[in-house]
Amino acid sequence: MSRRLARRSAFKALFSIYYTNENDIDKFINKTLDNDSLFWLDEKNDERTLLNKVSENDKNFYIELVKGTIGNSNNINSIIELYLKSWKMNRIAKVDLAIIQLAVFEILYKEDIPISVSINEAVELGKEFGTDESGSFINGVLGEIARNHKANSKDNI
Repeated sequence: MSRRLARRSAFKALFSIYYTNENDIDKFINKTLDNDSLFWLDEKNDERTLLNKVSENDKNFYIELVKGTIGNSNNINSIIELYLKSWKMNRIAKVDLAIIQLAVFEILYKEDIPISVSINEAVELGKEFGTDESGSFINGVLGEIARNHKANSKDNI
């Protein structure tokens, strides 16, 4: 099992939470950790990954991504807004927004994940779940955020 499936499942959870306006995040996460959950479907292979085959580390990574992104959404969204050129948050497709928010959480709060990995994974999610333009849009926004994050990190050293 990989972090890729956990990240993909976290994206699906975030999109679902935003789409349904779910308020009980813990209850929602518990439902997604059920063996029958579609959140652990590997679309490329058209088969479900049984949760007993998902490592505890991957489950914890999934939970951390979902809770961390939602818990830090005000800060994440304010940062995203700074780097939207000619766009407003409410105009971004919900799929793209959930992907960008997830990646920004990783960039800002997960020092063990290289920024390039977060961006690449987000672009791939955008290509798979978004529109034809999603990958390049996500890459552009995250690239700007990453450049600024790196510059600010060096200033704090």
